[in-house]
Amino acid sequence: MHRQRLALGLGICLLVGTSLSVLWVYVENWLPVSYVPYYLPCPEIFNTKLHYEREKPLQPVVWSQYPQPKLLEHRPTQLLTLTPWLAPIISEGTFHPELLQHIYQPLNLTIGVTVFAVGKYTHFVQSFLESAEEFFMRGYRVHYYIFADNPAAIPRVPLGPHRILSTIPIQGHSHWEISMSRMETISQHIAKRAHREVDYLFCLDVNMVFRNPWGPETLGDLVAAIHPGYYTVPRQQFPYERRRVSAAFVADSEGDFYYGGAVFGGQVARVYEFTRSCHMAILADKANGIMAAWQEESHLNRHFISNKPSKVLSPEYLWDNRKPQPPSLKLIRFSTLDKDISCLRS
Repeated sequence: MHRQRLALGLGICLLVGTSLSVLWVYVENWLPVSYVPYYLPCPEIFNTKLHYEREKPLQPVVWSQYPQPKLLEHRPTQLLTLTPWLAPIISEGTFHPELLQHIYQPLNLTIGVTVFAVGKYTHFVQSFLESAEEFFMRGYRVHYYIFADNPAAIPRVPLGPHRILSTIPIQGHSHWEISMSRMETISQHIAKRAHREVDYLFCLDVNMVFRNPWGPETLGDLVAAIHPGYYTVPRQQFPYERRRVSAAFVADSEGDFYYGGAVFGGQVARVYEFTRSCHMAILADKANGIMAAWQEESHLNRHFISNKPSKVLSPEYLWDNRKPQPPSLKLIRFSTLDKDISCLRS
């Protein structure tokens, strides 16, 4: 039987014999149509495919009004443990470390970590790696991917058994340009290489250190971390992108938590879909001559409103060391280093 396929936009017409049927194919986990009002050609992205088998993901959440979940509501010293969409909120005391080790250790998993060390941010690599070797996924295979504009400047830090480091050269850019291109770089890296090498991937900021164990309790399909600066304020005060022209636009009545761009991760295939989606949204804004309020973090938050994370990390996994530790956080696992922002970004 002769078959001829004609592709038009996002639809595909299938001609089988004399019967004609039209099948519209929408790109999974891409932006909702309402956010990008036009077709944006980007052949190199659409031609980048990952081949893997998985269950059909949950569909994006249709806009609806519901009360904001409060991490500390009625319990000033005890954090919320479950989101309204039944995703666990991970914090000290919500899991049993030894039990999780017995469950996950036999799976022989490899955990990937991406960090960007560009310009003066190279100075943070040693403290990041040394603390990761002490606290991050101890007993598991770990693959560090360091994206650097000067690979020769990356220090050699002794690594434990089954832990390796790959330095990936990238073009030098300003701090803001790196922030805007990080999603693109990560998605392309996953498609080309990481999807064959790791099971889970965490994307972290290099100017931070691990201070207590970070283990398999953080593993999930798609993982987000609550920003330490906004976990006690109403959603109307979240620094979302409020301009409707942006693909990252969030209305005052939307939002669950404000998530930090310094920590996200999950199964490698899901991280690929997430970073590709955010990159396409950034391209849409660029085509409209607009930059979201907090660059990639704005698009990250927009995505997590429509595509809920399957696991949420409490601020103990993303703390700002300039703030005193509150009674609600029993310990800090991952936090910022003091730095001279103006010097680093000059």
